[in-house]
Amino acid sequence: MRNHKGICFLLAALLFAGTLYGCAGKQQDVPLYPADIPAGKEQSFQEYEVTCGTFEKEIATSGYLAFLNSTEILLEEDGAVLAEDITVKSGDTVSAGDVLATFSLPFDESEWKIRNLEYSQAQSEYQSACSQYESQIASKQASLAGLTGTNLQIAELELESLKLDMQQYKQKQTATLEKLQKQIEDLEAATQPLVIRAPISGVVYTVPRTGEAGTSFDKGTVLFTMYETTDALVKCSSMEYQNFLVGMEAYVYSTASAVNFNTVGRVVASPHAITDETLDNDFVYLRIEDEAALEQLRNYCAQNKKSLTDVPLAVRGVAIRIENALLLNKSAVHYVGKTPESVYESCTAWVYVRSADDGVSRREIIVGPSDGNTVCVFDGLEAGERVINYY
Repeated sequence: MRNHKGICFLLAALLFAGTLYGCAGKQQDVPLYPADIPAGKEQSFQEYEVTCGTFEKEIATSGYLAFLNSTEILLEEDGAVLAEDITVKSGDTVSAGDVLATFSLPFDESEWKIRNLEYSQAQSEYQSACSQYESQIASKQASLAGLTGTNLQIAELELESLKLDMQQYKQKQTATLEKLQKQIEDLEAATQPLVIRAPISGVVYTVPRTGEAGTSFDKGTVLFTMYETTDALVKCSSMEYQNFLVGMEAYVYSTASAVNFNTVGRVVASPHAITDETLDNDFVYLRIEDEAALEQLRNYCAQNKKSLTDVPLAVRGVAIRIENALLLNKSAVHYVGKTPESVYESCTAWVYVRSADDGVSRREIIVGPSDGNTVCVFDGLEAGERVINYY
């Protein structure tokens, strides 16, 4: 009897040890406790398969057009008034020397008359003084003929002094006459139109907001801005592009009201490929090289009297791409920590996994970024496994 009890005890111990060994060797599928799934919940569920594919996530931001190698054309005269309507529009391509605008300048006729009178008087005084000097010099030279010795030396010194006085007077009066002549020419030039021409060949992308004849402008006003290159840059306000953009697949859309087109162009260069010391480091710049789409935007701006740089844009692009990734429907994932946002982030989560014999177990996994519907699985699952979402 004692031997029988000992054998039973030994069998029980071996069975318990085997159970522990089995559990230790099968950590992949830990049996569920009843508390994990409330009564009745196991009847409502959705099953998802872990697949292998390419994971991509897009991000969106806003932006505006900007350009490299821009040139500002300033008004250098005060009180200029447009003589004719400005016909050049934002987006127009012009050649160096082309007329961009024509201005008339203010003319003060009374001031012009005063300067002319002053010039006539100064010129008359100059001629009279020169005649007197020349007469005195001639008389002094004639008196030298009858002089000798000390008297001759003194007379010669007086003659040289007289000539020097005449030379200094001529220099001073000539400067006065030239100054008056310049003032008269400036006043007369005001009667001629002031023509603003393109200093370079390129595209005009900012024009005066009011370009009607009769509009006055102050000195120093930026009338036009031009750029030489046909490259258009999108100035993005989101730094996410600088951190996450992995490809050259961003697309730009116009968000302006009443725009009759959607896609403006495809961005074909990453922000890291654009290096220019004049660019603001607080923004990200993406280059557009779709000339047809850019021309469409130029036409829209011209028709609606808008500047190219005033049209708001929306930019969408692939921020994250992972090849041969394990993918799972996000609704089946129970997060433990913060949801990852980039390819460099991950967190712990858990899922219900269905085994080949239709058993269900709770398993801990490591997940990465999600696009909202699909999550990228870094560890804990294999392609082909089935995951249950109870609801």
